[in-house]
Amino acid sequence: MASEKFVKGKRVLVTGGLGFLGSNLVHRLHGLGAEVTVFDLQQKIDSSLDNLKPVEGKVEIVAGDIRDEEKIRQAVEGKDFIFNFAANIGHVKSFDDPLLNLEVNCASHLKLLEALRKSSSDATVFFPGSRMQFGLPASKKVGEKHTQNPLSIEAIHKMAAEKYYLLYYCNHGIKSVVFRLSNPFGPRAPMKEGTHCILNWFLGKALNDEEITVFGSGKQLRDYIFVDDVMDAFVIAMTEDKALGQDFNLGSGKGISVVDAVEKIVSIAGKGRIKKVPWPKDWQSIETGSYVSDISKIKNVLGWKPRHSFEEGIRKTIEFYSQRQ
Repeated sequence: MASEKFVKGKRVLVTGGLGFLGSNLVHRLHGLGAEVTVFDLQQKIDSSLDNLKPVEGKVEIVAGDIRDEEKIRQAVEGKDFIFNFAANIGHVKSFDDPLLNLEVNCASHLKLLEALRKSSSDATVFFPGSRMQFGLPASKKVGEKHTQNPLSIEAIHKMAAEKYYLLYYCNHGIKSVVFRLSNPFGPRAPMKEGTHCILNWFLGKALNDEEITVFGSGKQLRDYIFVDDVMDAFVIAMTEDKALGQDFNLGSGKGISVVDAVEKIVSIAGKGRIKKVPWPKDWQSIETGSYVSDISKIKNVLGWKPRHSFEEGIRKTIEFYSQRQ
């Protein structure tokens, strides 16, 4: 496999490496033979190391805050690839402390880019944006050129951070790749709260045979993508110079209504039940309506396509958590 040969021995920094996307990437890269450094907050290192089993002790773990310029300068030194996944997560929560969200989800990215510029780094850096940057879609499928009109503080900051990466590529030659993820789900995502990775929260409720709350009719479409398919895209992008300076919408390219997704979860898990409730005001204010990614660009440029159906992803996620108990 070409990607395995390419990645082996590469020095890779994953900020936020104990989180959902970060930990899945750490496992994938370690399996491909990369030299991986995880950069995350000390409190997460103290409480979230389960996500790094069984690679704990086989990858370097560095405690630090993404807002600390000196820590970032040290962390990026000598790296071939950087995946900057550190974030303050939660679109509704972002209204509670917008300045903290600004520091973590926007200004910290500028600090990292400046560290790369000042050190004349040749590293390639990857930024995971969000489908929430688009706001209310004006088309059935959303492509990269769709107008961005974010509805939350977090989405605004992600949009701004994305622009930094593309600007630094054009103006300073910092090798950058931007992804806008739809709704990823799978192993190692939070199961006990629904501020992000909502599908895992639904799945956690089902596995505990609890009510699964659906806001409104649940008929709006979502584009759920299994995390292994996301990792495929990241690894392919590492190997392709064609990815540099580009932005890619990353989803399954298929829509399923929220209520149908929950019904499939209940059917596959054999547990749980749906409870429809009115939209809470704070959640309704950021609701985008139906969203499905147009993934034509990433297919054409990188040759990537998703390998898993929605149902396969749900089954694999259930299997992962069943083995973890």
